[in-house]
Amino acid sequence: MAFKRKSLNENDRCKSYKWPKVELHVHLEGVVRLSTIVDLQREAQEKGPEDFAKMMGPFSESWENMSELRSLVVIEEGDKDPSLLLFLERFKFFMGLIQGSRDAIYRVTYEFVEDAYQQRVEYAELRFCPMLLASAKLEPHFKSSGNMSPDDVITVVKQAIADAHEDYGVKVRLILANVIGLWEYAMPIIDLAIKHSDIVVGIDVAGYENGHIYKTKKEKLFIAAFDKAKELGIHRTAHAGEAGGASSIKNALLYLNAERIGHGYHAIEDPVLLDFLKDKNIHIECCLTSCCKIGGFWNKRWDAHPIKKYSRKRFFDRDMNCSLSTDDPTIFQNNLAMEYKKCQKRFKVSTKKLLESNLNAAKASFLPNDEKEDLVKSLEKQFALVSFDSF
Repeated sequence: MAFKRKSLNENDRCKSYKWPKVELHVHLEGVVRLSTIVDLQREAQEKGPEDFAKMMGPFSESWENMSELRSLVVIEEGDKDPSLLLFLERFKFFMGLIQGSRDAIYRVTYEFVEDAYQQRVEYAELRFCPMLLASAKLEPHFKSSGNMSPDDVITVVKQAIADAHEDYGVKVRLILANVIGLWEYAMPIIDLAIKHSDIVVGIDVAGYENGHIYKTKKEKLFIAAFDKAKELGIHRTAHAGEAGGASSIKNALLYLNAERIGHGYHAIEDPVLLDFLKDKNIHIECCLTSCCKIGGFWNKRWDAHPIKKYSRKRFFDRDMNCSLSTDDPTIFQNNLAMEYKKCQKRFKVSTKKLLESNLNAAKASFLPNDEKEDLVKSLEKQFALVSFDSF
């Protein structure tokens, strides 16, 4: 690989919230450093304007400095009328630099682990759709003629994780994501999960929620795939209740047999559903900044933030099974320490509750039971040494 590995040490790690962390909800497509986007664009442009235009299509807009890049890619806190659709549009300005490129995919993955090390992450589950990162022709949706298959994508990601683990010791496993609208790839994703079961621990469904009730012929392809996953012992999570209502969460539980819920904020609209989630100990993968900017609750008032309601009387204080993640640091320019700081500053969540949320994440992880037990024991041992007065 052309990418050169660096060597970080303890001095490079975050100085606040120094305890070990677990992150369950973060997208490979959304962990690209802005500096890496600049490098990848420069490398692509050096190949010539025709190749660059072919790679980026109508999104070959160039930028002269980091400020211009941020304006295209990053959703800032003051942006007008943010939404999930606006968020999804941001990826078009850099995904063409990564799709089908072994070097780029390797670099982005390796740097994710490097960033996780800096944030003192002990275990992470990294999710992505291998079809979206491939370049090979994939009927019926992708007509490109590259030579990188979804299987190749996973192989490159796996190698980057292995190399980064050797350097930093961070344990990472993969979740393969189905994307709403790409129904036909649901069963092939199961096949890939089986083939790469040494590192793939689960599947997901992501994309734009639009009232899907899994009743149409194409939607039932997801049901069949998730049923197959359950039969094979492949774990299942689902984006639900992010932009869609509480019914979206119910559908994910009913039709997809979801064991965890990604986001789930609209559960606050349905007290019966909240009780069900608590009684069944279903883990909610909360992403504080992401929810604020695109989760359908943004009105520039933090006291209206659903996680504040969770922290006061729903999730944290009610001891519901939840944890914090970053979702897409490229778009939100956040990290776990920032998420914890916001949670404490805005919502007065105690250090003890944040530590408990990491144990929640470890116990809800999709690791095999023996590895999960080892992770939980490791966290408990290290948390016993945490001074609550030092943060």
